[in-house]
Amino acid sequence: LAAIGQLPAAVSLAFSPYTRGLEQWAGMARSNGHETLLSLPMEPMEFPASDPGPLGMMTNLDSQENIMRLQQIMGLSKAFVGLVQSMGSRFMTSDAALKPILTRIKQHGLMFVDDGLVKDSVGTTLANTLRLPNARADLIIDEDATGQQILANLRELEVIARKNKVAVGIGAAYPATVLQISRWVKTLPGKKIQLAPVSGVVKVLAPRPPQKPK
Repeated sequence: LAAIGQLPAAVSLAFSPYTRGLEQWAGMARSNGHETLLSLPMEPMEFPASDPGPLGMMTNLDSQENIMRLQQIMGLSKAFVGLVQSMGSRFMTSDAALKPILTRIKQHGLMFVDDGLVKDSVGTTLANTLRLPNARADLIIDEDATGQQILANLRELEVIARKNKVAVGIGAAYPATVLQISRWVKTLPGKKIQLAPVSGVVKVLAPRPPQKPK
């Protein structure tokens, strides 16, 4: 409730597919001006000790079963703009497992957000190959959820944004995260930095121009 009500509308909000009453929460977020996304649980290296749940994308399932799970997830909410990787340290490194999922996401006219945590992720490369609108997070702002560290990470995002023209940060709905973002956004106009929803910073590779006959 704090994230929905206190954060600026330009902050995009992602919801777990396991959320009870998900569409009510997502609808509340949209009525407050936020664009909404769904988290896409994926198999981690630590599975089964760390479990993405019954809707998780798994490398040991065939692509049709994973796509069925994806369809279930996408059917849980309306008017969301895309999906955000959740976990996935194994799944995101498998070209064969991930490509059918990203292909289906593109077919639905959605975007994909890579959380940036998987070192050998093929997510961005595959998404660009498929010309799927995508973004990759530069920073998880609250892995250390102390107010001081969150603020330091938000300032690091500013540095990245000045260098690359754009920066993407991901955080959870911790009280400290909501508080620090709420304070930080008030400083941005004076720094000539504009807050934008994630759909405003996605990349889509342009098709290659046709080669001229030699």
